[in-house]
Amino acid sequence: MLLLQKRLLYGMVYTLLFFINIIIFQLKVIPSCLLTVFKEDALFHGGFSF
Repeated sequence: MLLLQKRLLYGMVYTLLFFINIIIFQLKVIPSCLLTVFKEDALFHGGFSF
């Protein structure tokens, strides 16, 4: 019974860490991707084009 509880606890912790990693990854990567896209767009066209 203790092993099962431990396994459930580890499962919950891993799931939580997984979601936190996804959120952090999105917060870091998506804005930088958007910034590089806008920068390249601005350099290519000589100004921002929305």
